[in-house]
Amino acid sequence: MLGSALACAAFLAAAPAAASPRKSMPVSPASELGSRARFEPPRGWTREDSRVLGDPVASFRSGSDVIRVQLLGGPKSRYRTVEEFLAGPEAQGTDGAAALVARRRAVAGRQVELRLRRLRAPAGGPGADVTLEEFCLVAAGSRYFVLSHSVSSPDAPDLGARLPDWDAFLSSFRLSSARK
Repeated sequence: MLGSALACAAFLAAAPAAASPRKSMPVSPASELGSRARFEPPRGWTREDSRVLGDPVASFRSGSDVIRVQLLGGPKSRYRTVEEFLAGPEAQGTDGAAALVARRRAVAGRQVELRLRRLRAPAGGPGADVTLEEFCLVAAGSRYFVLSHSVSSPDAPDLGARLPDWDAFLSSFRLSSARK
């Protein structure tokens, strides 16, 4: 009896993998971003990985400063193309105006436009009154990254004092060679 039980167990252990369907594990936002790019967040900033409607996002925070890395353009992305992103609300100010080109610089070996937008909180709303955000788009094959830095304050925030961390982050950003 024991012999037949061991033989049965051995048979089941040797059965092909197809006999037991494997469920694919979802890819974490950090893994998906890491497979396409490398970047170094500013020292001491906290990291939070998430998804926004399926798109992977890494956010780095220090006080009222936030640096975000978003990978867009995937099959279920909220913005399939760069044109859709630039026409959407995430690339516009509160007044609906398109973000202005503030400067140009190299990111991942490419010259990109850094655009600036200004957001105002609704009157009487909680939190900061004004948010300034500078962002750029970096092509990554059929997809693209949106890299952004925002700062919020009750008064007009000053991005200038915070540029060293943001510029160091942009300098560290590299596309992974296997997925360019």
